[in-house]
Amino acid sequence: MSLWSTMPLKNKLKVISQTTLLGLGVIIGPCIPYTVQETEHAAILNFGKPAKVIVHPQIGENLFLDRESLQSKFNAEGIAYEEGAGLKVKAPWQSIIKIDKRIRRWDGYPEEVPTKDKKYLWTDATSRYFVEDPLQYLRTVGEESIAITKLSDVIDSQVRNSITKNDLIEVVRTSNREMAVTEKELADSVKLPNIEKGRTKILQEISENSRKDCHAYGIAIHPVGVLFKGLTYVDTVKKAVEQRMIQERARIAAKYRSEGEGAYQQTMGMKNREQQRIMSEAEKLAKDIEGSADGEATRIYNEGFVDEIKDKEGKVVGTYKAHGLSTDPDFYAFVRTMELYAKGLTGTNNVHLVLGKDSKLLRMLDGNFLDREKTNGVQRLERALEKYPAN
Repeated sequence: MSLWSTMPLKNKLKVISQTTLLGLGVIIGPCIPYTVQETEHAAILNFGKPAKVIVHPQIGENLFLDRESLQSKFNAEGIAYEEGAGLKVKAPWQSIIKIDKRIRRWDGYPEEVPTKDKKYLWTDATSRYFVEDPLQYLRTVGEESIAITKLSDVIDSQVRNSITKNDLIEVVRTSNREMAVTEKELADSVKLPNIEKGRTKILQEISENSRKDCHAYGIAIHPVGVLFKGLTYVDTVKKAVEQRMIQERARIAAKYRSEGEGAYQQTMGMKNREQQRIMSEAEKLAKDIEGSADGEATRIYNEGFVDEIKDKEGKVVGTYKAHGLSTDPDFYAFVRTMELYAKGLTGTNNVHLVLGKDSKLLRMLDGNFLDREKTNGVQRLERALEKYPAN
């Protein structure tokens, strides 16, 4: 009879429980715990061979990996597929490789690229990418620095190919909208040919082709696609464009200056004509007034004038009549002689007049003559006052 058969039931249960715990300890004891963050994918390797892939399928808001495709691919290769982050365990002989699942940025290097119409542009592209197949990424890339190199090879190549197959206008413009022109003179110079693709469609082509090429590395281009961070003319093209702009605006400036000079000349001509008209009318009016004044003065000199004599209250109490030159020969002779003295005795640069003291022309300069004339004048004034007494 065996020992087990004679062992009490209580002891048998104790032995079974201890054996079970020992077995579980043998199985579970060597397992090593590890964690997978929500920002990571992980691959479990059995002696370097993939045994399980842990995937966190949500990459961003409304952006998920193709779970069914990944699961089918891994299962076909006999690799376990698991989702989610958290605390997990692995066997001691297994190794784990973690892969960053977050969206990362790729920036290319600026480079000079010729267009189809032999124009050169400085292009600077950028994009966002993430790992879409952790196992494929691990097999073909392995680390981020290599991934950046692969992306540069793919995207830069697609950018060059697309630009060289299109004219400059296709790469620069996005639509056939009309250019806003402030000066109508520039309307002809800004007329551009119609574009068939435009920059937006070219970028879409670059993005789609880059996605296809990057798929082989387990890398996906973000849905936004590839973008141009910089797109400028090279120095030679820039100088030619600037020179053309300068020439166009110089032509417009010359046109404006010509029109302004013409308007100035027209305005000055109108001003001069108006000035001449005003001066002519003023001169004519002045001559008319001067002629009338001279005529009136001559009449007064010849005929004399009659003046009213008023008292302190302004009442006319009498009149005074002055004889003119035609009615007073002596006064006429005196006035004409004085005028002759003023004009004839002053001399000129070439002629001098020498007269004796007894000359009749100089008789009025004689003191006795002046005294007689003064006396005669006073007497005439006294007679006038006696005839027209003043109050």
